[in-house]
Amino acid sequence: MPKANLRSVRGATPLQTYECTVCKTKFVQKFNNLGDQRAIAELKAAILDQWDKHLYTAHRRQWDSLQKRRTSPRGSKKPEAEAPHETDREKTGQKILGDIRDVDES
Repeated sequence: MPKANLRSVRGATPLQTYECTVCKTKFVQKFNNLGDQRAIAELKAAILDQWDKHLYTAHRRQWDSLQKRRTSPRGSKKPEAEAPHETDREKTGQKILGDIRDVDES
């Protein structure tokens, strides 16, 4: 099963056009001022909102997978597991420094 992606298509100047790579559905969004950061953020949010709705209705399996990834925690490591590892590094560094001091004192 092919994966649906959002692809930019050339359009008229005040309109931004995108299409689904699988079913070729077109999405058109009008923008006024691309020099304004707020306008760009609103344009992106509107396009992604349309894309999410399209995935939900036309490509439900991909939408379910995307929602599962959005809700699952990233990475399998827990923050508690990283702390002892850092402590081991500190101990190793202290041991090396202690060895260097012993050599300097000799």
